[in-house]
Amino acid sequence: MRINKLAIQGFRNHINNAIGLDKLNIFVGRNNSGKSSILAAVEWALTGRNLWTDRAGRGAGDLITKGAKTCQVGLEIAGLGGVVRALPPHTLTVGKSRNIQEAQVAIYHHLGADEQLVQLALNAGAFTSMTPAEQKTFLFALCGISCTAEEIASATVQYLQRTGIPVDQAGEVATRVKALLPRGFGGDPAILEGMEKRAREQRRETKKDLERTRSALAEMELPNLPDGIGLEDKDAVEKQLAELEIEKNKLLKAHGAGQAAEKNMAKCRDRVNKLATELERLNSEKATLEGEMPGQDQPGRLAGELNRLKVRLEQLAGTAAELDRELAALEAANRARRAVVEKLQAFDGRCPLAAELIACRMSGSEVAELVNQLESEIKASMQNNKSLLTSMQNLQAEKRDLQHRINHIEKTIADLDTTRQKLLSLDTAIERTQKELDSAWGEVYTWEETLQKGGANPEEIDRIQERIVQGREILRRLEVAGYGRRQARQLQQDLEMLEKELAITERMVKALGPDGIRQSLLGDRLSGLTSEINKLLAACTEGRYQLTWQVDFTPLITQNGHALPFKLLSKSEQLRVGIAFQAAIAKMTGLSFLAVDEVDMLDQDNRDLLTGSLLEILDQLDQILLFCTVGDVIPQNPGLPGLKMFWVENGVVSEISSGGKRNSLERSESLAAV
Repeated sequence: MRINKLAIQGFRNHINNAIGLDKLNIFVGRNNSGKSSILAAVEWALTGRNLWTDRAGRGAGDLITKGAKTCQVGLEIAGLGGVVRALPPHTLTVGKSRNIQEAQVAIYHHLGADEQLVQLALNAGAFTSMTPAEQKTFLFALCGISCTAEEIASATVQYLQRTGIPVDQAGEVATRVKALLPRGFGGDPAILEGMEKRAREQRRETKKDLERTRSALAEMELPNLPDGIGLEDKDAVEKQLAELEIEKNKLLKAHGAGQAAEKNMAKCRDRVNKLATELERLNSEKATLEGEMPGQDQPGRLAGELNRLKVRLEQLAGTAAELDRELAALEAANRARRAVVEKLQAFDGRCPLAAELIACRMSGSEVAELVNQLESEIKASMQNNKSLLTSMQNLQAEKRDLQHRINHIEKTIADLDTTRQKLLSLDTAIERTQKELDSAWGEVYTWEETLQKGGANPEEIDRIQERIVQGREILRRLEVAGYGRRQARQLQQDLEMLEKELAITERMVKALGPDGIRQSLLGDRLSGLTSEINKLLAACTEGRYQLTWQVDFTPLITQNGHALPFKLLSKSEQLRVGIAFQAAIAKMTGLSFLAVDEVDMLDQDNRDLLTGSLLEILDQLDQILLFCTVGDVIPQNPGLPGLKMFWVENGVVSEISSGGKRNSLERSESLAAV
């Protein structure tokens, strides 16, 4: 890549600058004069981001010069033409393309590089500031290093065969190595480190399992068996135990029958006693009731007396009804007489029956005589009524007496019936109890016969039980011994399998380790880049520095026999190493462009070495930009062909002629030309 012209408007402290560039361009000036802004403008024009934006380009609005409304950076790139990026709004123009995405693709396509390569070409410290993982990923991608699962497996077999492992065993290890690859493996060789880590973890776990298995096998103890008994006697012991159990069950059954006979006989005797006591009580109660019963003819006499009294009671009821009727008639007659007397006593000469129609012919004396006659009749009737009432009272008293006697006789008859029923129930209970008593005595005789036959001897049962306990213990030991031997065989098999597994994991770790397949897959492919970087390092450092690689392919710089990682180098050393990396990458990728800021970080001798080494490779690159801070003295332009020097002050760029004079550069017209 070669930039023929650079135009900057409203970018940080650059208000309006148009710069024509040559093959080697050196920008000098005091601190904060705007040198780094020139490099940042180039990076922003090419990628849309720089030191003062984030990786997505956010924050570009702060790039606009204070007081300006717009910002524009234009580049004229050889073979591509004009590239103009501006904001606001954010636009990018490349040739006829006006779409930002299309224009960006056109830039990267022309350069044959992606954003990361462009940033590396423009920033000497870009590679050294990467993490080790990012460095390896970038280098592998840069050198086109990738590997397939089959290549990894093939390299594993070849490596193991070189160490004397038979091909079949090497193939088994290679299969296990392939199994460590994650799904979706895309060929990134950085995965080899993770595979080695997982292989080491598998080896560690296998070692733990192996030690546990060995310990378990060593600690396993088999029980002692009685003399003359081996594992082959287990069936015979089980058979003898079964026979002893049968014999013991027979004795227990006989012994149990004897004990049951004693218990049942005791129960039957107790039942006999209870039934005899109950039978005696029933007979006593029956005798008492029979003693209380009257003669056999008394129930007949009581029944006849009861019928006679009931007939008499019915007669008295009829007489009482007749007396009630007579009393009612006397009462009615007396009421009529009293009504007539009342009317006669109130006689006024008119007919008492029809006073308005008939004139009464009776005189007052006749009326008085009639009243006297009626009162006499009333008195006689009342006397008769009193006599009837007395008769009624006597009659009621006799009825009550008869009813009382009837109730007494009925109760007596009912009590006699109840007693007869009790006697019948007692006869039934006595008969049933007698039968139960006879049956209970029969059971007693039966259990006595059973006891006379005899049961098993408890001591014999105990002796057999002791033999059974001993036999069970022997059987338990035989089972434990059998299980232990099976367990020991299994542990031995596990031990052999784990030893084989450990051998496989050991070979996997060696194959995936730094001295294994990584050398054949990766080491040789980095040799070209390493050689190119070391050439530039030697030129920049008079041969004092050399690049080497750690076993994990992290770069180291060897200085005077001491290897150091980038992070431990001084800033000036990091700058020189970064420039060597930057130049080598630019040559390998075909970008052929180099930009180095902060060259003033080097002392004068190292600056001279750097300048000399860059001049030596100048014909191998399209263009170089150097930026260096100086004091108030403007350095002289040596006047070499293809070299331009520029003085930068307060955002204004002036070209330094070979005579040391500063020539003002064109302004906005140059941006229009771009």
